[in-house]
Formats: sequence, C-alpha cells, structure tokens
Amino acid sequence: MKKIAVVVLIMMLVFSGCSEITDTLKETVGDLGNTISEAVDTSISEEEMYSELNRLIKNTDASTKLTGDFTFVAILYDEAEEIEFEEEDEAPGMYHSAGISRNWDDYFLLDVTNIDGDFHSGDIVKITGQTDGTIYWTEDNKQIEVLAIKASKMEKYEPEEVEEVVSFEIDIDGNTIEFIGAHKTKDTFGEAIVVYFNFKNNGSNDATPNFSDFYVEYGGEETDRTIFSIDEVDGSALEMKSGITTKTYAGKTQTYYIVYKGNAEVDADEPIYFSLYDDEFRRTYDCGLEIAESLEALKA
Repeated sequence: MKKIAVVVLIMMLVFSGCSEITDTLKETVGDLGNTISEAVDTSISEEEMYSELNRLIKNTDASTKLTGDFTFVAILYDEAEEIEFEEEDEAPGMYHSAGISRNWDDYFLLDVTNIDGDFHSGDIVKITGQTDGTIYWTEDNKQIEVLAIKASKMEKYEPEEVEEVVSFEIDIDGNTIEFIGAHKTKDTFGEAIVVYFNFKNNGSNDATPNFSDFYVEYGGEETDRTIFSIDEVDGSALEMKSGITTKTYAGKTQTYYIVYKGNAEVDADEPIYFSLYDDEFRRTYDCGLEIAESLEALKA
C-alpha cells in the first residue's frame, strides 16, 4: 500500500555531520549476554531477515518474505516528526527516519505513533514491527518513495563490545578491498578527501566495489561522498561513482578512488576512518587512513 505524504517534516538524509550518531557508535558497553535481535517470524533466519529488510529498503517494489511481526536493531537518524497524508482515511502519524547497519546509504520511515518513550536522533533501538507499505512524495520535481515500518514495540539498545579487526584490508561481499592511501584536494565548495583502494574481484562475475556497508568518519563526524568536480586526482585510478562505476573482471584487481567531503577544511593530521558494524551495531572492523597534503605528497 502506498501513502502519499502531504507534509514531510522529517529531516531526510541527515547522515552527514550528525555528531549524535557518531557519539553513539563510538560508545560500547560490556557483555550484555545473548544477542537480542531474534526474528519473531521464525520461518526465516536472522540473517535472511536482515537481507530481506535491506533489499526492501533499497527497492520498495521488491517482493518479500517479511510477513507479520519481526524484530531487528536500527539507528534513528532524526527526531520524530508528524507526517500528514492526502488520503482522507489515513490519520497523521509520527515518524523517524532510520537505518540498518548493512546500508548507510538508504533509510526507511519508522512509524512510532503508538510507541511511548524518550527516543532521539542517534539512538540505537530494538524494534518489533511489520512492513506498512511505502510513503511517497514529490521533492524538486522528483518522486521519492520510502519503505514504511510500523513499530509495535521499541526500546533503546546498547551494543555489546566485540573484538574488532584493525587492518587496511577487508573482505566485502566475498571480494577484497585494500586501502592504499588518501590525500587532500578541493571541490566546488571546499576541501575534499580522495581515497584510493585496490579492489580484487574474487567472484566468477564482473563486479564493482560495495562501500554501502562502511560507516565513514572524518573529524569526529560521519562524512559522505561529494558529487562535485575535484582539482586533483590520480588519473590511473578508476572513479567509484554511484550507478556508473567501471566493473572489474572476475579474478582481477583494479585501483579505484572515491571522494569524500572534508567538512569546511581538511586537517592532514586527522585520519579518515572506515568502520564496519554487524547487524546489532557492534563494531567489527576499523581502518584509520592518514591523509597526505597533496597527490604529490602521497606518491613521494
């Protein structure tokens, strides 16, 4: 079921520069015992549940095995705000935009109309609920459609501390990413960070690197990719760009670059961090990459 939003007050895509979220992810606690995100619908495994949920978040038209209530862990990206709908039989509701650790690029809308409690941007929460169609609206002449999940139960959740891998190399989706360097540059509106990495395709089909799993932090805040032109880059590396990234053949390795916003100014003494979290937001991987003053300095 699609619901047309009339007034969307939720602060969409507030991933960049949200210090509350960064602070929450930095703070972990001791052993809390068994994991808590067990699917209420026991016909599918927890792994399959998160895979299905991530697929729905990415593609709201996808079919799904998520029927009835299920329980999962997510992070709130903003404060709850009211959304009104064009349909006369649809009452306004209170919604957070939220996300799961498998996908830092996309979000869903969490209906907390019937939830009591004090929840804020940056909170990691355990949710029991079910899919509730989609919500869509028009913004800048573009239709945006987002998965809606109606919560029947929600509570704050503190991730337990686990041993994490600290390395420049990590396997993602069966392929290997090796971070090899970074340097400062400028884009249209300020300074940016160019990150270079080797991508080894370990599979049997052509593939492109997947960075949606990474939580990327610079200067104590989450940072996002820049879409603007940059002044300086190593032309021998392939650009990693949404939707048009050149694929790497099966069994081959190629060097790519990806460009991130550097906030107002890039301090070369401050590394850029790439972290991975499991489905319950326990950090499992961390890589701090030093930033050279220029491409020339990086190659020196």
